[in-house]
Amino acid sequence: MIPVGTIRKRYSKIIILMITISLSTFANNNLKVVRTSSNSLDVLLANSDEVSGVQFCIHSSPGIVLESVTPGTRTVESSWIVDSYNANDSTVNVLVLNAIRQSFPNGSGSLVSIHFTMVNTKEMNSVELTNVMVIDGKGDSLGVTIANLVLDDKRLSATNTGEPETFILGQNYPNPFNPTTILNYRLNKAAFVRLSVYDITGREVSRLINQYQYAGEYNVTWDSNSNNGQKMASGIYFARLSVDNKSFSQKMLLTK
Repeated sequence: MIPVGTIRKRYSKIIILMITISLSTFANNNLKVVRTSSNSLDVLLANSDEVSGVQFCIHSSPGIVLESVTPGTRTVESSWIVDSYNANDSTVNVLVLNAIRQSFPNGSGSLVSIHFTMVNTKEMNSVELTNVMVIDGKGDSLGVTIANLVLDDKRLSATNTGEPETFILGQNYPNPFNPTTILNYRLNKAAFVRLSVYDITGREVSRLINQYQYAGEYNVTWDSNSNNGQKMASGIYFARLSVDNKSFSQKMLLTK
């Protein structure tokens, strides 16, 4: 007969092992909100388990108006269904499923991009994920760690005593896109502006703006054509805004 003390020790080891495995699984599936530009958010999934579906509600504070939802880099394939419903200006429900029952392999990337408008920069704003459910191919729920987002745009207000940025380049919208997308940027002072599109090799394929402009908000449309009128192939491109010997880029995804 095995002594009672030995049995208790064995069970203790098993329980500790189960807790360790559970915590490890929970920690290796992550869902978080990140800000990708002045008016765009992404919900990122980093998973160690295979994931076949994700459901969540994204909720913002009153200073943020949530607008359209577009597929992210991980849901751009046609088999992925991204369904969203704007319950109100600050609440969007999102469902991500695969039409042919495929799963996300281990990895990380954007599930959706959400365009928003900041209506109050004087207060600290936040975006949080609620009602989160992540499932595997069998329909079983998976553990997931959630990371929310705090946005502080008070540095852009008139009370800021520091030197403001010369310009701000927003994320193109929509993204992914086909065949056109809109680039928006803001100049905080008059300057010579160059806005170009580059392919993944660093080759300039289209120059959209190359002139002196006054301070203000600007929107430019790229129709996925090159400088010589050639239609560009599907793939990753970069919009680069250069002002006063400074530059900033945004990644764009053209799909066909």
